[in-house]
Amino acid sequence: MVVHCVRCMDELVELRKRQQWHMPWAVHGFHGSPQQAEQLWRLGIACSFGSVILRQQHSKTIEALQMLGKGRVFLETDDADCSIGDIYDAAAEWLHVGRPELEEAIISNYHRFVNQEQ
Repeated sequence: MVVHCVRCMDELVELRKRQQWHMPWAVHGFHGSPQQAEQLWRLGIACSFGSVILRQQHSKTIEALQMLGKGRVFLETDDADCSIGDIYDAAAEWLHVGRPELEEAIISNYHRFVNQEQ
């Protein structure tokens, strides 16, 4: 399930804790702190990062991306005025990896995500 969550992360966390759904969740357009990202990950909720990582002033979200690392993230464009390649290039730079390595990691993340049973 892809979740669009704006200023209600605490409610999302509580919902995930209460429900016994056996489907993976991902927060679309994650724009939060490293602490929020870690809390979501521990609950089995993935984070997908978009164009916000192109702007250095969003340092908390970039720190969240770096904290999760290439093995625990997704990337997206949504309706941003940029290409997915721009986002991959920025993420690869923030994560200090090559773009091909990041692309392989994202594919692996996807396969783990859609095949998980919680």
